[in-house]
Amino acid sequence: MIDDNKKYIFVENPKTATYSIKHALMGVQNVHNPFDHRIATVNHATPEVIRSKYPEKWENYTTFVVVRNTWDRAHSFFHFYRHAANSKSYQSIRFEDWVDTGCPPPKESHLRAPMHNEGRFDDTLCQLRYIKDVDEIIELHSFNHQKRCQELQTGLDHISSRLNIQPTRIPENKNNYGRSSHPVIWQKKTVHKLKAQYQTEVERFGFEAPEL
Repeated sequence: MIDDNKKYIFVENPKTATYSIKHALMGVQNVHNPFDHRIATVNHATPEVIRSKYPEKWENYTTFVVVRNTWDRAHSFFHFYRHAANSKSYQSIRFEDWVDTGCPPPKESHLRAPMHNEGRFDDTLCQLRYIKDVDEIIELHSFNHQKRCQELQTGLDHISSRLNIQPTRIPENKNNYGRSSHPVIWQKKTVHKLKAQYQTEVERFGFEAPEL
């Protein structure tokens, strides 16, 4: 999302409340307005891609991104994939088995057409590529949805202050697509597997593993 009036670029890291951020910044009346120039400017493109397309804006605008606890985001991605994939075999796989096989995304042939080529299916669980050369990073550490919303609000308030724009409230119940309503019972092997696979990311943000 690029706002030329307020001079910022929101890097849309998948599964980090990107819809809620856009809803707050654009207003409910514009978030689905096809004539709003801010919609679909970058989608889930990485900073590298955005910079290559909009080099002057990248250099002169304030850029920001949201990152989410590695374990919490992985679980969210798994349930999103189960909804996005048309493959019965993918929908029947357990979260623990998915992690054990390296967290693979659905095959392109199993995705609904609008989701092709969006960038969210290429090494999606690695968030480090979404923070490269970004000015501000909002970190979501909590596994609790309400607390995570509070972290997001605090981060957006900071961004609003830097941009000298009016602070806006984050909608807490937007875009629940794919969110599981069942509590996660974390297995020791799964927790350790994700930590080993994304150790650099975990250490970079100081994310803590879920309680076993």
